[in-house]
Amino acid sequence: MGLPALMLREKDLNESELMELARELRRMTRAHNALFIVNNNVDAARASGADGIHLSFGPFNDFAGEIGGGLLCGVSCHSREELLVVQRLRADYALLAPVYAPLSKASVSPALGASEFGRMIRGVSLPVLALGGVTPERTAEVLDHGAAGIATIGGLLGIGAGEEALKQYLKVLGTVSAPDQ
Repeated sequence: MGLPALMLREKDLNESELMELARELRRMTRAHNALFIVNNNVDAARASGADGIHLSFGPFNDFAGEIGGGLLCGVSCHSREELLVVQRLRADYALLAPVYAPLSKASVSPALGASEFGRMIRGVSLPVLALGGVTPERTAEVLDHGAAGIATIGGLLGIGAGEEALKQYLKVLGTVSAPDQ
């Protein structure tokens, strides 16, 4: 089992540098049979041959009409109401955050906790991934509360993280399966 998806979320590169990085990451993810998602830049997603686009801002329009071209479309959400809106607009998946205090930055929203995360996604038909402070030790807990998967930044890029943290996440994900929502 390998890393199922990689999202490029880069705000500091110019357009040319971003396109170059996106194309390189697409080559790498394709070689390892992983999905490649670009955050908030449809042009970079299309030019690199990415599998999808992730939107972390609103308001959200009709995804099929706005994005098109066969790209998967995911959206960052912070409330049940936002989840229901992006479900109605036919997003392919959503990230719900923060489940715990984020490891990579300060949060403007209070942490939900696994139980509240589970309550918020109950009855939502699109896959919802848990984001925010999800460590390898917390992964099984969010999956037990209905998460379709997890997303992490600080868990892989934070101090003391990296390859060993990735191995820990993959070990947990390989032994726990998320329940049907």
